[in-house]
Amino acid sequence: MNADAKKQAEEFWKNAQQIKLPVNFKEAIEESLVKSQEVYENAKLFAKDTEKAFEKVAKTTEKGAKELTSQFLKNAVENTDAAFKAVHDLVQCKDFEDAAKIQSAFVQDQFAKFQAQFQELNLLAGNISKDAAKATKIATDKTLSNLNSTVQS
Repeated sequence: MNADAKKQAEEFWKNAQQIKLPVNFKEAIEESLVKSQEVYENAKLFAKDTEKAFEKVAKTTEKGAKELTSQFLKNAVENTDAAFKAVHDLVQCKDFEDAAKIQSAFVQDQFAKFQAQFQELNLLAGNISKDAAKATKIATDKTLSNLNSTVQS
């Protein structure tokens, strides 16, 4: 039985070596392989471009967050300095009337500062949102354009 199996295997191998693929079949396989490689290369470029585009969005958002945080801290320092000055002035008062004037002036000043700070923060937040939306739109448009190019290839 062993000799029969060996003989059959040798015959199969001899016959398999003589099989010739049709030329058009071989060409189709080669063409398919080339196309597959092109699609893969385009997909790699698409992925890299997408990563770069969304890194820009992240950087824009991060920059905006830093600006907003910096402005919050600046406002906090300003407001705290004003409060300490008011307390210092109150300690120096000679009578209740002076204290009332200092307190009233402090409250009016702080109210005006709070309004200005709110408007400034609101404007800054709006600009950050616009910048982030613009960066996102650019990234999305580029990504979709690259995707269309990849699909059409």
